Amino acid sequence: MEMKKSKTGLFGKKSNSPLKASKKSKLNNNFHDNSNDFLVVDGVLKKYNGNDTVVTIPNDMGIDSIGQRAFYKRTDIRTIIIPMGISTIANYAFSCCENLSSITIPETIIFIGNYAFENCTSLTKVDLPGRLQSIGSYLFSGCTHLVDVTLPYELKTIGNYMFHKCQSLPTIKIPDKVTSIGWKSFSGCSSLREIEFPKLLNSIGNYAFENCSKLSSVYFTDNITSIGEGVFFMCKALSQIEVSETNAAYKIIDGCLYNYDETIFLTYPSKLNTEVTFTVPSGVKTISYGAFSSCISLHEIILPDSVEIIDNCAFFNCLNLENIKLTENIRSIGKNAFNNCYNLKELTLPNNIDIIETGAFSGCSNLQKVNMSDDMKTIGEIAFFGCIKLENFRFPKNLTTIGCAAFTNCQSLTEVNIHNNITTVSKGAFSHCRNLSTINVSSENNNYSAKDGVLYNKEGSCLLVYPAGKQDKAFTIPTNVSHINDQAFYGTIYLEEVTIPSSVKDVGLSAFSECPNLTKVTIQEGLTNIGTFVFSKNPKLSIITLPNSITSIDPSAFLECENLNFVCSTNSFAYKFATIKNIPLYSEKKNNFNTPDAAGIKDLFKLNKGAETKPEPKPEPIVPQEVEIPVSEEPTDTTTESDLNENLLDFLPTEGDSQEIDNILNSPLQENIPAINTQTFAPYALLNGLSLKEVDFMNDVSNLFNNIIDPNKIEGLNVPSDSYYTDERLNINPQFDPRYTFNGNPFDPLGEPPLYDLNSPNSALGIQEEYSSPNKINNIVVKQNSTSSVILSWDEYPETNEYHLLHFNIKTKAYDDVCKLKTNKALLTGIVPSHIQQYKVIAYKITKGTKELIASSNAVSVSTILPPVSGLEVIAATSNSLTFSWAPIPDAVNYIVYAYNSMQKCFVPIDETSNNCISFSNLDGISHLKIKVAGVSMINNVECLSKMSDEIVGYTTIATVKDIVISSYTSNSIKLAWPSIPNIDIYKIYAYNDKTSRFEYIETTPINQIVFNHLLPNKEYKFKIRAASYIDDVEVVGAPSDIISAHTTA
Repeated sequence: MEMKKSKTGLFGKKSNSPLKASKKSKLNNNFHDNSNDFLVVDGVLKKYNGNDTVVTIPNDMGIDSIGQRAFYKRTDIRTIIIPMGISTIANYAFSCCENLSSITIPETIIFIGNYAFENCTSLTKVDLPGRLQSIGSYLFSGCTHLVDVTLPYELKTIGNYMFHKCQSLPTIKIPDKVTSIGWKSFSGCSSLREIEFPKLLNSIGNYAFENCSKLSSVYFTDNITSIGEGVFFMCKALSQIEVSETNAAYKIIDGCLYNYDETIFLTYPSKLNTEVTFTVPSGVKTISYGAFSSCISLHEIILPDSVEIIDNCAFFNCLNLENIKLTENIRSIGKNAFNNCYNLKELTLPNNIDIIETGAFSGCSNLQKVNMSDDMKTIGEIAFFGCIKLENFRFPKNLTTIGCAAFTNCQSLTEVNIHNNITTVSKGAFSHCRNLSTINVSSENNNYSAKDGVLYNKEGSCLLVYPAGKQDKAFTIPTNVSHINDQAFYGTIYLEEVTIPSSVKDVGLSAFSECPNLTKVTIQEGLTNIGTFVFSKNPKLSIITLPNSITSIDPSAFLECENLNFVCSTNSFAYKFATIKNIPLYSEKKNNFNTPDAAGIKDLFKLNKGAETKPEPKPEPIVPQEVEIPVSEEPTDTTTESDLNENLLDFLPTEGDSQEIDNILNSPLQENIPAINTQTFAPYALLNGLSLKEVDFMNDVSNLFNNIIDPNKIEGLNVPSDSYYTDERLNINPQFDPRYTFNGNPFDPLGEPPLYDLNSPNSALGIQEEYSSPNKINNIVVKQNSTSSVILSWDEYPETNEYHLLHFNIKTKAYDDVCKLKTNKALLTGIVPSHIQQYKVIAYKITKGTKELIASSNAVSVSTILPPVSGLEVIAATSNSLTFSWAPIPDAVNYIVYAYNSMQKCFVPIDETSNNCISFSNLDGISHLKIKVAGVSMINNVECLSKMSDEIVGYTTIATVKDIVISSYTSNSIKLAWPSIPNIDIYKIYAYNDKTSRFEYIETTPINQIVFNHLLPNKEYKFKIRAASYIDDVEVVGAPSDIISAHTTA
């Protein structure tokens, strides 16, 4: 076979991988070839792995596009230079590079995706190339220091949220060819003072300039035909709006913006003048979204009889508005319509109004009285939130629904009377009503009941609301209650002690949150789960008694309970939780507090079954001799069949071992070895051969550099010309390299690794007659050093001049004397994985040429660790459960599952299973679980762990949007609504495109309804909706809804 010689021999390997990496050697420590820093697959730069603060993307690696998240969250990078030839920047490519202050974008770029520079908070100036044809949404969203942007001259659309929250942007030149400005494209640009619209601009999306608090004037050209809702919402400095006289869609009257036929009042500029009274002209039918927002000079607004609709946020933040008469023709008052109208004291609602929408009067802190007809049916979510002077509120006779937090923080309410027609009292409806002491329910009500002023469902099985102002200091929940509602006790002022009986099976979200005087909680046997924020933010809560029935506790359950102590048994899940969270335990007998240590959690998981021994005094470091061990062709005979596959726990060197192991790895050995015919090698097989200068390999070696040798020390390496080999060692993780020293065991974050004493009758295997002595060498300790080597140590025997290590030969059934040792420690290499080898140690006394056997040890069995768990994946997910599986490990008797603890910033054990799969249920809301798994084997009745698997993150699924309704429609608008889904961040709207014959994403909304304006009359529109949530910056999206079809009128 033809051989090739190379002084380095490490590169030039055959590979079909699409990954492109440097072909230059890393052996010269003074040379840094950064092409290995770029992971490139099929021309796409997938990831930058380097550490430079100034990054120049190479132009000789065939890169034509920068992939999704290639530089995502690289907060160390300050400058990026993109070379000519690259055409595409994908979604999130540079997102969240918080210290990126400069980027060079070449003229060859023609596409930039969504969120490409989102939250690059140090970016100050960007010049986009003129040939750029497509720019995604959220491009510079959150770039808070951006002051100068040059947009491409061919640009036709300013995308949605393009400059959202660019707080430092003072002005911008919009290219002449731009025809549309998207949703919220400049919202939150609080430094934007002026903007000039190009002549071809014809549409401005919803909320495009919302919260541009320094924008003072705008001019609409004659081509602008479509202005979305809330375009100038909360523009507090806006004093002038001008419209071209030839514009056929809009006009200005007395400085205010109207549609052309004067039926829609669009905008009253916040700084128009200092008048205190304004009269809306007759003929106006609609007060549009945010029309009077932040008009703080107005004290009185007079509406004509023609007004029918007051849209969302119409009078939002009119702080000084005192008087407004709502005429009888008004049939709709939108969400947040009078939100934060601080000086509004009394209001009479028209008889046509049968619903008070979400937040309609929220924050009206001086509102004392609201008059409404008995035909009112619904009070929406947070409708009167924070109306602290509202008192003696009478519920209309036909009222059926009280929404979530509808009367939260209404501090003047003292009593609530629920009549017989009310069918729904939503969660948190009366929370933080600090003076509310009693809730009464009509005996004729079929849905609710009250006892001692506390609200329950009709059967009394669900406790719904405990009044925050109820003055009892102690409360025992009735024994017929099985469920405690979300926020049931939220903000309770006087309550100090609570007893939860065994009948209670479920406690809702934040049920006992923010109870300032709550000090003691007793939970009786029966409850299994303590969920999200249940007892959070209770600074005085000092004692909670938790039963053995508790099997899960949400990490947020006791958030900000600084004085908390657990009362629980040591074999309970609560004890495990206390250990992980460092929560003290309260002992009623001793009346003191104790913190459980790491040993408690080990006992719980049965990680240490050995007898407890006192540590011996630490001896002076001894350098063990390196020994090459002969390997049996078969596993050693053992007393039981199950012993054949036992392995040892993989322990890293402790601090005291580091110098010894360094000396071993650098010990002088022979400089060359005979030609090697074998094809495979165990890891680290020749790692000790640091004095080797030349090695000949006769056959193809598939894993030559899998930690077998130190390539930096080999001068001549001869391999077949067709050899395929890898150099994994160049990128080895130091945490798993025995040459590095760590405090503690990274595979068991709860404590220091123990040393297992195998000096017991159960560890004696095979024939022991030869080389035996009545005097015993004691305390042989086996410590795993790598996947193919272990360290043996033992007590020194007096008068010993020489130790010999004996290896049991399975063929001869006898011990072979394999080496001489001067110290009481040895490193054994070449251990075959999954094979048990047997050794013993004998001691000789040498005097005047005579050699006397003076002591011998019992036999010990040695093996390597289990391989790490692989194939970890999520095989099932629901809205509240996750199931993981992995490839089974031969010889593993058990598996321990670790989950990432974000507070401790490490993985901690949470469960164990004998199967190669595990399920977690009762995961509240939209959540995720990041886990690792380790295998467990048994040797000498001690459980031994493998290395952990790679981590995997599982996400619970998101519910599908259902029951979509067309709540209203006109000739040019459609309003869709649907039941809200808990814990959702956004809803994504898709519309059917007749041209492409498919549904395409068009908009996002954080609430469970949306209005589409400026549609074509007499046309069918089709929509789908998907719920979505963001978990650790990952967007998790539910399945699309069924198609909803809607027609505009003729």
